[in-house]
Amino acid sequence: MTEFNEFRRMHYFKGFFTTAEDWQGEQNYHREKLRLHNRGLHTPGVLQGVGGDLPDQQDLRVHSIGGLTLQVRPGAAIDGNGNEINLSQPRTLTIQPGSTSLPKTFYVVLSYGEHEDEPTQNTAVPEYSGNKRVVEEPVLGISEQQPDNLSSIELARIYLHPGAVAVSDAADPALPVGNEIDLRYVPVAGARCVVDQDAWLSVARKERLTQLMGRTRKDFAALAGRFPSPSVEDVRHGALSIEMMARIGYLRTEHLAGLLAALADCERDAGQEIGVAYPELVRMKAYQDYADAVDRLLGDIGVGDPETILTSQDVVAEAARELSEIVIQLPEAEAGPPLVVTTAGTEGLASLDASGSRAFGGRTISRYRWTLQSSAAAPLASAGSDLTLTTNSGEATVSLDGSGSRAAAGGRIVSYRWDKR
Repeated sequence: MTEFNEFRRMHYFKGFFTTAEDWQGEQNYHREKLRLHNRGLHTPGVLQGVGGDLPDQQDLRVHSIGGLTLQVRPGAAIDGNGNEINLSQPRTLTIQPGSTSLPKTFYVVLSYGEHEDEPTQNTAVPEYSGNKRVVEEPVLGISEQQPDNLSSIELARIYLHPGAVAVSDAADPALPVGNEIDLRYVPVAGARCVVDQDAWLSVARKERLTQLMGRTRKDFAALAGRFPSPSVEDVRHGALSIEMMARIGYLRTEHLAGLLAALADCERDAGQEIGVAYPELVRMKAYQDYADAVDRLLGDIGVGDPETILTSQDVVAEAARELSEIVIQLPEAEAGPPLVVTTAGTEGLASLDASGSRAFGGRTISRYRWTLQSSAAAPLASAGSDLTLTTNSGEATVSLDGSGSRAAAGGRIVSYRWDKR
């Protein structure tokens, strides 16, 4: 940054004779006024809407054109000193790993530069010779050092693997992999008077939150499949909402504690509901681990450190997954050897041997309940051989043979009833 102590502009009057120093001072006055404006009201970064509106014309966008060669699209940026940097034509750069040990991250960086041009030679008076112009130029380069986004601005980064002979545009811009161009960390120039740029979630933290909420949704989906409860579904919906806000960059650091507190309340309620619906789980270690993890998360939210909060939420999600994997052994009831009970009425007494029965968790079965069920087969009744009875009156006595009758499930028929036809 040019040393500048005070603003002094030219004051013209009749007969005033100007020198090169006067004109230089006049230019410095306007340049420093512009830098002051840029430093005070704008954050450093890439200006939006200068290079073009189409995706492939985005400002200072870096993309691959083959091998290890990159192209930077036209655009403009502001650095931390308030300098305006303008790239009017596409520029190419080539990554040259050389003897650099890989894997390693390479950065495409942009900074402000200037040089004098258009020399004018006065042969008669050589001291009046000089350069007529100062060219403000963008300085582009490949660096192995992460730029500070003040004196130099990051335009892209590439994590280069050993043996790489080419780089490519990211197949998924939201999650680039090795040898792909990563544009997630490019700073965008903003207005300081609107919001502090540092208050927004960093790219790394936004990515971590997005992945954490996605994993939370999946872990609680597994829990819902085994032990459904209303609050388990609330956790899934809450995690999805936070994930969507993170993906569109609509979260600030100060929002994390409040959002995760609401999610933790649902996670606590989920544990309580599961404990009521499935009391056999409460005495198990996985359930206690889940409850303890939620308690720690609520405590860490009170402290307010973002990294600690995210770590604790990760532990809760893991505990939910482990709880969903518990195998519950169904009670096994053994009523003893086969027993046939013959009864003349609808009730009868049976002595059952339950010594072979096992209940969940090593407990014993102390009582059984049976529900009387009818057989699908209806009783078959035989009145014996065909019999023709002749009588002169309205009544007569007949002897019937019921030896061919069979009751359902091996029972015995002891009485019959006939309707008169």
